[in-house]
Amino acid sequence: MRTVMLAWAAVCALMIAVPASAATINMTIDTVDQVNGYDITLTGLTTDGSNVAQSLVSGTITGFGSYSYLTGALTLTAPNTIGGFAYDNVVTSTSPFFSNTGSSGIVLFDALGNTYLNPYNLSGTLYSSIEAVGGGSSNPGDLINVATFDTPLPASMPLFVAGLAAFGIYGARRKKAAIAA
Repeated sequence: MRTVMLAWAAVCALMIAVPASAATINMTIDTVDQVNGYDITLTGLTTDGSNVAQSLVSGTITGFGSYSYLTGALTLTAPNTIGGFAYDNVVTSTSPFFSNTGSSGIVLFDALGNTYLNPYNLSGTLYSSIEAVGGGSSNPGDLINVATFDTPLPASMPLFVAGLAAFGIYGARRKKAAIAA
């Protein structure tokens, strides 16, 4: 019985000590200019404990006006893997949403395969620039509005272990009651 109680105490300590370390963010990014701009929808943008984007379930961009060529799927690039771009892929579900270290931001590329979308925070103002590898840049970019809906990932292992411990305690009590009877 003492061993079971110690195991239960250890499980409880784990549940308290291991918070959810990642988040899944669903985000919309829209240009303030609704004549020549674009709308972006990101679904299942997963970040690690340092808010660095790790994966994206789906992303789409719909361009209109002078940006109508920007219609298609978006994919997430790994931090600082595209030459000439400085970015860290840090994103949060709350304002200011993107980091503001230099020209950093989360970088996504569109269906064209060589045009990159870079939303970022510059002194508290949110912009998104469209850049092509080898040239072509809009600086500071287009003013954007961002809305997010995040879903935290549960720290499931401690919950699973707690369930197993509860079944173990229940089984031990039943066995002890059966022996006593």
